[in-house]
Amino acid sequence: MDIAGSVVFTLFVLLLLLGVKAIGEADSPLMALAPLVGAVACVFAFRAVERRAADPVFHLEYFHSRPIVITMIVSFFIGCFVISLVLVPELAEFAMGDPLGSGGFYVLAIGLPSFVITPVGGKIIDKIGPKPVLMIGLAISIVGLLFLALVAAVAPSAPTLIGGLVVVGAGMGMAMGAPTNYMILENTGKEDSTSAIATITLIRQIGTSVAPAIFVSLIASAPGMDGYQRMLLCVALLNALAFVAMMFYKSPGKPGE
Repeated sequence: MDIAGSVVFTLFVLLLLLGVKAIGEADSPLMALAPLVGAVACVFAFRAVERRAADPVFHLEYFHSRPIVITMIVSFFIGCFVISLVLVPELAEFAMGDPLGSGGFYVLAIGLPSFVITPVGGKIIDKIGPKPVLMIGLAISIVGLLFLALVAAVAPSAPTLIGGLVVVGAGMGMAMGAPTNYMILENTGKEDSTSAIATITLIRQIGTSVAPAIFVSLIASAPGMDGYQRMLLCVALLNALAFVAMMFYKSPGKPGE
């Protein structure tokens, strides 16, 4: 195991989280700047450690491949997208004035369509490739998030909230997991498939680790539903950035794609 690389990487994520959290809470900019500077230092240390590792946590040569870099960028944003849905129960309870703990039922509006569409998306990938499936999934999720932010958050009701969540769940079912895994595998050799999947999972987990601090800060930045609206718009923006990145992705051996 690459213990040194794992330790440095964990320290990087920890300092990055502390820096992001401190931006919205610290009285002095230096309190936020110090952990962020430490995180940057960890990046350079991680690079040095991984160059000497026999079996590195992260293969630095992936940065020399444009399709793999795009895959990593998109995986990060998808990690941010997926973890944002953890806040759905809190959003539903606040919007509907429901008692604490009841908002979990609204997660079904995301989970059920995602459960149905995920295997369908996998079948479609086998026929037309990951790019169109992922872009369609991102586009659907953006529509659902904008509906939640601009309609459900403005005039909360069970139909608008459930309707928006169903659309978001459908988009998540197509975008989450399979497309990016397929993308990394088609750009690496069979002998590297395990480490390639691990790398993409690692990048996705960075998104799931960092994003909650940003989303909670946005929720706390404005009173009432305004904070949740900002959070939803932020998630929509991140998905839009992933969509734009995918426009530059080309599958190997398919120059016309």
